[in-house]
Amino acid sequence: MAKAVTVLAFYAVALLALGGSWVEGYTYTFETNGDTFDRAVSSTNPTFSSGDTVVTGAGDHHSWDGVYGAKQVSAGSGVHVWKVVVLAYEDHGANVFELAIGLTTNTLSTWFWSQPESYGYMAEDGRAVNSKEACCDFKIGYGSPYRAGDEVTVTYDSDANTVGFGVNGVDQGVFATGLGSGPFRLAIAVGDRKESVELFAEVDEQPTPAPTPAPTPEPTPAPTITTSHSYEVSGDTFDTSVSSTNLHFSEGDTVVVGHGDYHSWDGSYGTKQVIGGSGVHTWKVKVLTYEDHGANVFELAIGITTNTLSTWFWSQPESYGYMAEDGRSVNSQSSCCSFNTNYGSPFRAGDEVTVTLDSDAGTVSFGVNGVDQGVVGTGLGAGPFRLAVAVGDEKESVQLDGVSDSQETAETWTDYPHTVCKEKDSETSNDDGFYTRYKNIEPNELEKCKAMCVEAETECMGVEYYEETGRCDLFHKPFTHVKQKKNRICSARDKHTGELSDYTAATASQLHGAGSLVMVCAVVGVVAAMAVIAIIRRNRSSPGHNAYYTVYASEEADI
Repeated sequence: MAKAVTVLAFYAVALLALGGSWVEGYTYTFETNGDTFDRAVSSTNPTFSSGDTVVTGAGDHHSWDGVYGAKQVSAGSGVHVWKVVVLAYEDHGANVFELAIGLTTNTLSTWFWSQPESYGYMAEDGRAVNSKEACCDFKIGYGSPYRAGDEVTVTYDSDANTVGFGVNGVDQGVFATGLGSGPFRLAIAVGDRKESVELFAEVDEQPTPAPTPAPTPEPTPAPTITTSHSYEVSGDTFDTSVSSTNLHFSEGDTVVVGHGDYHSWDGSYGTKQVIGGSGVHTWKVKVLTYEDHGANVFELAIGITTNTLSTWFWSQPESYGYMAEDGRSVNSQSSCCSFNTNYGSPFRAGDEVTVTLDSDAGTVSFGVNGVDQGVVGTGLGAGPFRLAVAVGDEKESVQLDGVSDSQETAETWTDYPHTVCKEKDSETSNDDGFYTRYKNIEPNELEKCKAMCVEAETECMGVEYYEETGRCDLFHKPFTHVKQKKNRICSARDKHTGELSDYTAATASQLHGAGSLVMVCAVVGVVAAMAVIAIIRRNRSSPGHNAYYTVYASEEADI
């Protein structure tokens, strides 16, 4: 009984640590189940024991044989936590996986994480892999490595559709969102006979309504008025006149290659300089080549600075850098050098690093492959700042892939926080043709979404923005903002490019003969030498908003 109480207490704490919360008016029931490995769907190579709760790998070569839990869980069934104890582990230098623990919908005999809807956490270096749609999106630096004696937890929140991991009760964070309906099961990939694990327990949590009064509805958040920004993409280059003379520049001074076979961290600097109060500026830098040298932890540094030292740009005040090898950052706002060794993910050849200077807010941050790593420095001075890259030696090279600038304009918007945009006089989702959706916008911020609306070729009356996925919906028809939804922002544009007529412009394709014809019509009718043969209604028409049509015509038709 004492062991059972300990397990329940552990998972009560784990629920809160993994972002959960107790909801007032609900009683939470925890049920501990004895999940086992399912031999019928697991690889036949490993050895099972202790009632199929212990598995040991096979052979001396890494095969990552797949072993799967018997219990399967689907979306909408609460929170499920598996606890796996690592019994034996040996680190082999030839690979970086060794042992993988995770969640999947498949039962492959090996490499479970190579299939869609598979999520794994690797022992050797703490990386995680997300194969939501296809193999394999690795996140190096996700969590702590784990070894023999460690307890690894896999937490699947089937209501929120998320999965996260923990080590010895320490949450490593939510790793993936937007999981499908499943069913999912525990997945283990054991490298060889030197690795073994025990499936200790599986805990289910379900909220049961208690006889308490209904909670008071949250008040509708008050809208706010904001000023928009417009974005302009320009092509920055390295300024060879202020950069180290040891470096090699090419491709119109957009590519820089390091010098020699020892680390000197020669400084290369962008031509463009920006000052405080000039908006948001984002540089994109592509890492072309990279080699890890064990003698140091920097290798390659990317950042911004006000100086143009020939080496070690981050050693001077008002300098901020992000190091490739271990993902540390450096803040030398006043003097050298404040390092944060837990700042972000390491980056390598093929990765794209972004440097974002918000000169209005006085902050600088970095990103890797579209994933924001967070703010490094605040309270930045007036500058001027420029891009700075310190290359270790001839094995490192980067390419400057442009810079985007935002400028404040006279555009004003009304922002409705925690609200989705809906079609006018409608409680349903947006109809076909009502909005245009963009995903993974960059920079991932509301101002960029608004700028896309302003620059859209089609009339845009407002946007809906979802930061978690970088989603931006541009609305082309009148809409309301009556339905609340957490973490969304519906923003109405108070000034737009024109007024919609009763009918929108339609495209008419010539079905006979070459070329195409663009026909703009206010009232559908017969046009000279042409017969309208099909009118397909795109959206239902109702009071207060427009009807959209696609019109097909031909030069010759029998009617």
